Amino acid sequence: MSEKADGDVVLITGGAGFLGQHCISLIQERVNYVREIRILDTKPYQNLLGHRESLPVISHVGDICDISLLRQSLNGVDSVIHIAGVISVPMFPNIKEMERVNVQGTQNLINACLDKGVKRLVYTSTVDVVVGYENIIDGDESTPIPDEFVYKGYPSSKYQAEVLVNQAHGTPLKEGNGALHTITLRPNVMYGEQDPHYIVKALEGARTRNGVLQRFGSPDSKFQHAYAGNAAWAHISADKALKEDPKAGGQSYFVTDDTPVQNPFTLLEPFLKSHGFKVSDSSIPSWLVLGVFKFIEWIAWFISPVYTLNPSISTASITYISNTYSFSSNKAREKLGYQPIYTPEESLEKSLKYYAPPSPMGSSPFSVDSSKD
Repeated sequence: MSEKADGDVVLITGGAGFLGQHCISLIQERVNYVREIRILDTKPYQNLLGHRESLPVISHVGDICDISLLRQSLNGVDSVIHIAGVISVPMFPNIKEMERVNVQGTQNLINACLDKGVKRLVYTSTVDVVVGYENIIDGDESTPIPDEFVYKGYPSSKYQAEVLVNQAHGTPLKEGNGALHTITLRPNVMYGEQDPHYIVKALEGARTRNGVLQRFGSPDSKFQHAYAGNAAWAHISADKALKEDPKAGGQSYFVTDDTPVQNPFTLLEPFLKSHGFKVSDSSIPSWLVLGVFKFIEWIAWFISPVYTLNPSISTASITYISNTYSFSSNKAREKLGYQPIYTPEESLEKSLKYYAPPSPMGSSPFSVDSSKD
């Protein structure tokens, strides 16, 4: 009998989404110790990446805060890759929902893992847990948590969940032998197939301005991005590391790839060009853009008793893009055996196919007009 036939059962929370799709694709095509994939998500799973399906996939649809469903989906599971969460970063974020899902949902999952004898838990956090108002260059795991996060609610909820996950490392299982071993990963902002937000919204922004995306901030500010396929591979590398040597657990790891650290508008240029769009030649100073959005925030607050105005772009987003944030994944590469499996050139090529405008025959999976997730 092959190793795959008598291997592990892996549950991916949020498996129907952006990063989850890439994790499933890589497990199907590159992993030999898994025999079954399970998914827990608020929507049914569909194979949107077109990968081959050699392993059975069982989809559970529901909320991670539904304890009964959570326990049911964990029956016989060996490992969990916990991606599910709420990202709310408009002008007025839904902090209550992020606390419910990101913090309480993660605690529910930890409790259920202990009850059901799950051996490994890999948690998806974010670099945002160390992002404050100061630039970060080659940040690593010694980078302190800032006194004030740039975004309100989201990084705080993810950091609280990080603490819960890392503290659970080594906790004895209530069902079965051994202990639960955990790892926390901190990926960068991602791009690639099934991205519902980042580059999609930039393309939409250019389309609404006659094909020109307005540049702002200093051209010297730089930002680190990662291809989703490489971020997914880091999750699989972390799971394999825990399986082989739990000593790597109970810690947080930054996850980067070899995508160049560059100005955000530089990253966007090839995707805009594929649509016949471009970045503006001139740049608006960040202080001016921040002033405009602070005024909009004041107006939104003032009229909130009678009308809800909640733009998707906020002063936090302007600050985030205007500063420099870069990180090192040396620890993940050394302790988890993680290495990016897609070069920057391969990552760009795969992504361009996804973000490209639909052909006359409708073969492209992406359309600027219809991607509103």
